[in-house]
Amino acid sequence: MNFFRRCIQFAFSFHIRTLFLLMVAAIVIIPDVFLFTSVYLDLRAIPEIRQSGQMMMILLKMGLIAFLAIVILSLIVWFACKIIFLRPMDRFIAVTRAVSRHDLSQDLDDNVTTNHEFGLMRSSINQMIQSLNQIIEDILRRSVSVSVSSGQLTASSGQNKKASIDMARSLQEVAEAADHQVRQVSSVKKETDEINIAIASITQDSLKLADKSKVSVHTVQSGQKEMTRATQQMRQIRQTISELSELVRVLSSQSENINQMIQSINAIADETQMLSLNASIEAARAGEHGKGFSVVAHEIGKLADQSSVSARQIHEILDTIRHEILQIAHAMKNEVTQIDDGMNLVDHAGSSFREIESYVLQTSENIKKMDQEVNKISIASFNTASSFHTIEEMANNTSSHTQTLSAETQEQTAVAESVAGQAADLSDIADDLKKIAASFKVKGQTKA
Repeated sequence: MNFFRRCIQFAFSFHIRTLFLLMVAAIVIIPDVFLFTSVYLDLRAIPEIRQSGQMMMILLKMGLIAFLAIVILSLIVWFACKIIFLRPMDRFIAVTRAVSRHDLSQDLDDNVTTNHEFGLMRSSINQMIQSLNQIIEDILRRSVSVSVSSGQLTASSGQNKKASIDMARSLQEVAEAADHQVRQVSSVKKETDEINIAIASITQDSLKLADKSKVSVHTVQSGQKEMTRATQQMRQIRQTISELSELVRVLSSQSENINQMIQSINAIADETQMLSLNASIEAARAGEHGKGFSVVAHEIGKLADQSSVSARQIHEILDTIRHEILQIAHAMKNEVTQIDDGMNLVDHAGSSFREIESYVLQTSENIKKMDQEVNKISIASFNTASSFHTIEEMANNTSSHTQTLSAETQEQTAVAESVAGQAADLSDIADDLKKIAASFKVKGQTKA
């Protein structure tokens, strides 16, 4: 078995045409050799032919005839094998070599169907070529579609990347603006708290000033009563000169107290004016939200100016009163006999006290109004502080959300870059597929 297997392997190592030649030779020569041998043996069995010496001539003639028969039969068998086997096999080899060179435009016709097996081979190879044609055409179409889609995906990912970068930049700017706003709101809130403290101090001072105004009114009214009594008792002024001197001293002391109160009013008015100016400045800084606060600050400034003017007028009147009191005292000491002039001076002093009462009442009313305005300012300032606190919380939340969105946008940018890279790789793969598919020559298309 091994010997026959080795012989078959040795035979298959030759070219197919050589095998066919050997087969033809074997088919033609072997029967002729057997025939020639049989004839030779038969002739040797005949004594007459063997003794006559004609056997060699007969053998030569038979050999020549056998040689001619071998040649003719060999040619016939060779051409038959060539038509039946070799030509179809050459066509099979040519088509398969064309397929190996990516040429799918050829196929096998009916000329190669010289037997049933070759017919099956032709049908299988043609179906294979047709399937390869369809596969290559489908690859070409799909590679073009993939290339276009990858290009669109690359462009879209590029646009998404640019939009993400722009959004990240915008969010960064918003975050910086929110941080700046938080700092500004904190600063304004701190200043508002300081304003609230100052307003509370002003409120306390205005309450004290109101109490002092009540005391001043009471003092003025008491002075008027005393002046009335002094007028009624002018006839007894000689007897009560010492009491009147004491009253004059008390009046001088009260006028000094009133003068101190007026100075306090002046100081409070000046401080209120400065606070009004600072409030106007802070309202201007606050912009649109500080317009109402600016109007209130302006009204407080006007009230402070009016209080300052009234205080100066009262101060001037008090100076006049003090001067008159000194004159009265000097007159009582030196001009007791001029009682009538003293009474006139007392009447004049009474009218001055009435004016003082009017001014003090007006000042008290102004102080009440100022207290009301300060209360309004305090409420508005408290509401403003609450609003600033809310704005600060909102700004902090905005800053936190903006930072979160910025981080998510950066992640989206990274994803867009990854998609762009994958789209570029997909485009390269599609181009490679297109090149590979384009290297095949299919039916109805010239080879690229």
